[in-house]
Order: sequence, then structure tokens, then C-alpha cells
Amino acid sequence: MIIEGVVLGLLAAVCQSLCYLFSRRFVTRQMNRSSVLFALSHAEMGVMAVALLPFCYSAEIWNVRAYAWPLAGSVTFYLTGQAFLFRAVKLTDASRVSPLLGLKLLVLSFTAVFLFSERITPLQWLAVGISLAAAVGLNYSGGGIPRRGLLAIGGACVAYAFSDLSIVAMTKVLAPHHEIRGILLGACLAYIICGGIGALLTGAGAPEDRTLQKWKDALPVALTWFAAMIFLFICFRLLGAVFGNIVQSMRGPFSILFGAALAARGHVHLESEVSRWTLARRLAAALLMCAAIALFAFERARLGS
Repeated sequence: MIIEGVVLGLLAAVCQSLCYLFSRRFVTRQMNRSSVLFALSHAEMGVMAVALLPFCYSAEIWNVRAYAWPLAGSVTFYLTGQAFLFRAVKLTDASRVSPLLGLKLLVLSFTAVFLFSERITPLQWLAVGISLAAAVGLNYSGGGIPRRGLLAIGGACVAYAFSDLSIVAMTKVLAPHHEIRGILLGACLAYIICGGIGALLTGAGAPEDRTLQKWKDALPVALTWFAAMIFLFICFRLLGAVFGNIVQSMRGPFSILFGAALAARGHVHLESEVSRWTLARRLAAALLMCAAIALFAFERARLGS
């Protein structure tokens, strides 16, 4: 179960990294705003969730009282985090935003321990520390991030942390025995609600913000993010929020590699070029993240949980 959870978490990280790049491509185009992308992509993801719903029916769907509050929490905190994220991506490179989102691990770890009485061993705390150090190492490149960008990233970290904990609580109800259908049901219910909100925002927006071209430009964002969330829901159910987020920290290295590839091909409007030394240091930080994943996995296997 640990191996499956790690693999799915890595797939989610790849999809998220691609989503950040597609998001930056959308918002850097003339007259495009992050709020427009937010509305369009969520409306599209709502359609995807409705299409997937018939294939993930579970009897637990009728146990509404047990999962209503976790569902509401996952959606509310997620949408708040998304709003902060799109703002941050507009203010700075996606490859710099993505690594710093790993800082939510600190918020998540303390919240899990002090509010949910989750046990984290000293070795697992060491893995958390290594992951955080790697996140800082990935981001540092000799320059600063705008203050508004940092505030947006901080808001996203806090909101995402509480959304992740809500997802774990919800999937425990919908998939008490780790049933894939129940986990997918949770993802579909969450994104049907998000899709409805996105549709309302799209309808309330200006006609020029919902042209066919903008729907097309937003589609890669919706596809990659929805795929990431499906993988992520399963990962969290198998590994828990803290370990799942350590695995998710690999989205930083993936974003760095994708960004470097784009910059090398001349797409500097999407990603700024960095020196070979900076790239090498970031790759070294990526190895630290791999070490954190291995350490946490070893301790989880040793404890038999």
C-alpha cells in the first residue's frame, strides 16, 4: 500500500507541475486574468466530475451526515487555496511558486499532531525537516519573490493544509476499506461543487472572458489539475496527509525540470532562465526530497502502519 501511494503521489506531482505551467501560459497572455482561469477551469472540471460520477457509485454516498462537513471543508479551503495559488503564479514563475508550496507541510504536520492527535515519530519529523529544507533550497536563486507573491503563497499553504486534512477525513468515510470507487466518489462530489461555483463565476463574468478560445486555453489546466486531484485523493487515503504531502513535494523538482526545458527552448515568457549552478543546486535539493520520502516510508513500514 505504501508503494502504491508513493507512485500515485508522484503522478499527482507531475500533473500539478504541468498544471502550474499551463496556468502561467494562460495568465501571461494579453488580457487574461487569473480569476478568469479560476472560473473557466473549475467549470470544466465540474463537467469532468459529472461524467466520471456514474463509474464510482458507492453505497456510502447516502451516509451524508458523516461526510458533509469534511466535504464542505475540503471544498472551501481548496477554493481559497486555489485563489491564492493563481494569484501567486501571476506574480512570479511557476517553478518558484511550486517549491514553496511545500512549506504547507509544516502547517499540516503541527495541525495533524495538535488538533487530530496524529503520531509523528522523531525520524518522521526529520523527514519533514529535510523536505522543508529542500523546498527552500529549490526556491533560492539569488533573487527575491515580491511581497505580494509571498503572501499569496502563504495563504495557499494554510488553506491547502486544512483542505488536505478534510480530504482524508472524507475519504475515510466514503472508502473505509480503501475502496477506489469510494475515493473517486469523494473527488467527484468535491469537484461537482467546485464546478458549480466555477460555472456561476463564469456566467457572472464579462462575455469576452468566456470566448471559445479561452475555454480551449483553460482546458489543459482543468485536465492536468483534475487528474492530479484524482491521484492525490487516492494517495492521501493510502498514506495520510503528512506522508502524502512529503511525496507531493516532488512537484517542486518536476516544475524545475519542466521550467528549465521551456527556458532552454526560448519560452522565457513562461519561465526565466537560470544558471547551471542554480539548476544543479536545485537538483541537489530534489535528491533531499527523495531522501525525505524514503525516510518517512521506511519509518511507516517499520511501524507497520
